[in-house]
Amino acid sequence: MFIIILPCVFVVVFLDLLAWQSPPENEIPDWRIALLQTVLFLGAGLALMAEFLSLFNALSLPWLFLSWAVLFIIAAWLGWKRGWLEVGWQRLRQNRLTLDRFDRLFLAFIGIILLLLLVIALLSPTNNTDSLQYHMSRVAHWIQNGSLRHYPTGYYPQLTHPFLAELSILNLFLLWGNDQLANLVQWFAMVFTFVGISCLASLLGAGRKGQWAAVAFAASIPMGILQATSTQNDYVAALWLICLGIFVLLAIKRAPGWLEILSMAAALGLGMLTKGTFYPYALPLGILLFFGWFIRLLRRNPKNTLVRAGVILCIVVALNLGYWVRNTISFGGPLGPKEWVNTMTTESSRITSLVSAASRNFLMNFVTPYDGINNRMVKGLQKAFQAGDPSLADFYFIWGWNHEDLAGNPLHMLLVLATGVFSLVFWRRFAGTGLLAYLAACLGMYEMLGLLVHPDVYGLRFQLPFFVAWSPIFGAVLARLTRAWFVQLAAILLLFAALPWVFFNRSRPLIAMKAEPERLAIPCDWHFGCTMVGSILLEPKTTILFANNMVWREPYTAIAADILSSGCKEVGLRIDSHDSEYLFWKLLKAPQSGIRLENIYPFPELQRYRDPSFKPCAVICTICGDRQQVHGLGLTADHGEVKLYQGQNYVPETGP
Repeated sequence: MFIIILPCVFVVVFLDLLAWQSPPENEIPDWRIALLQTVLFLGAGLALMAEFLSLFNALSLPWLFLSWAVLFIIAAWLGWKRGWLEVGWQRLRQNRLTLDRFDRLFLAFIGIILLLLLVIALLSPTNNTDSLQYHMSRVAHWIQNGSLRHYPTGYYPQLTHPFLAELSILNLFLLWGNDQLANLVQWFAMVFTFVGISCLASLLGAGRKGQWAAVAFAASIPMGILQATSTQNDYVAALWLICLGIFVLLAIKRAPGWLEILSMAAALGLGMLTKGTFYPYALPLGILLFFGWFIRLLRRNPKNTLVRAGVILCIVVALNLGYWVRNTISFGGPLGPKEWVNTMTTESSRITSLVSAASRNFLMNFVTPYDGINNRMVKGLQKAFQAGDPSLADFYFIWGWNHEDLAGNPLHMLLVLATGVFSLVFWRRFAGTGLLAYLAACLGMYEMLGLLVHPDVYGLRFQLPFFVAWSPIFGAVLARLTRAWFVQLAAILLLFAALPWVFFNRSRPLIAMKAEPERLAIPCDWHFGCTMVGSILLEPKTTILFANNMVWREPYTAIAADILSSGCKEVGLRIDSHDSEYLFWKLLKAPQSGIRLENIYPFPELQRYRDPSFKPCAVICTICGDRQQVHGLGLTADHGEVKLYQGQNYVPETGP
């Protein structure tokens, strides 16, 4: 019931913003711009609202709902009083398109893909490894604490990583009552990104068919399809990147108004608050903005230019200040412990590292199911670049075409190369469109990602925003250099190419790929990435929950059952950084069940956050070896790597 407040706020703010648009003379206000601004401003409001409520330990359902309700009342009252709602509705009606047969076919096709992904997102419990380790775990801690404050943990990313995507999950969690809608944050990010891509393609000179081709390019990115039904955050980062690109291009093409300045600032601030990889992605767009708008305006009106730059800076800082301050207090730096940050970034910035990073990231999209071929690619990289790039010494490839952490994008990488070459060869045809400048920024994004982010065998997911950002270039180039029928054919073929990743997601399959015959499954062997579980339409949710590590299902469910039957309400966690903490929250239905979970063996710098009054009657331990007693509690269940200790005489310990 409470969840209804979100679409109500969204619709009212959207109509208000559409009424505020000030398009050039004789142009109809673009509803896509207003829609993206609505997402941006509500995202900023969400972040600031959470920070404010967190100060008073009021990050809970009543206060959250009240905050959204107040925002709705203000937006609705102003919209009615000043006539914005009526103007916005009229402008929305003016934006209605006349659709031809291909338009209807394309929209129907992409609508089916989005609907299938929506079914997967709603039916599947979150089971991504990173999500279970920290994305969802931090959400559970925030709800339990009623605050974003730091807490004791044995895994730094729960505290150090940017968190806007998880804040969005927290809102859905509290307003819905459980985590069933958690996967929708990425799904909605995908939908809004498609809107942004069509808008950005139009700014680059693409007509409607070219915009469809751009959307088809994005909709068929394998990594994007797989992530769109998870609680990862790369698609959310991609959304902010597309928004930033739109308002940077608008600023270069014409003098931006204050609404566009605020939108640009919100996109930058929200991107930084979503994922660390957004920093290298945003840098080339910042350079493009500096030379394409800031310098030009500075010469004409220095005072106004500096005021606008100051406003952008203030908004970015305001959105990220709480995150930076908490990390600085706990770890001495805004992004976390220096040693941890160093493990996330590269060690070298030499020219050889630039070439090495680009080559490595390129080849990761072409990993095969054959170790011999993969090993030869790695050895080729090491032979060519290891002398100048020591990080390649331990690098290797993993095959996983339908896994959300490993899926390559070989077709899209080839299309990137092709459209990049054609745009440079026929560069005169794109004069005045801004495409070449935007293309240079996208190439800069790819280099910055490789140069600044430490190589990771699972790092393919970091490339998703790049492929999404390239989508408008693909649509614009294809539309400018080919005939309309070819653009239409390419768009439809790309959507067809997306279907294997829609149906055969290894962790959340609609149709399973199994060695043994079963319902809603097709035969497969290891070359084809057999799914880890059966179809989500048939499998119990508990099975889907453990899809990425089935060996944990029996011990974890048994331990949860023991705790629930005992009536214990305070549970200590003595676990390692690689353990999927959220599984315990999920199985114990915490914090909704009233069971409190706390890490009792955190990093030393987090000891200050331990609650001395917390005395658990059960301790779940994955690092206790053969010990028969922990913290004064006796061993009651031994499942190998995971053990359960229970009792009423808890004694604090600090040793291993």
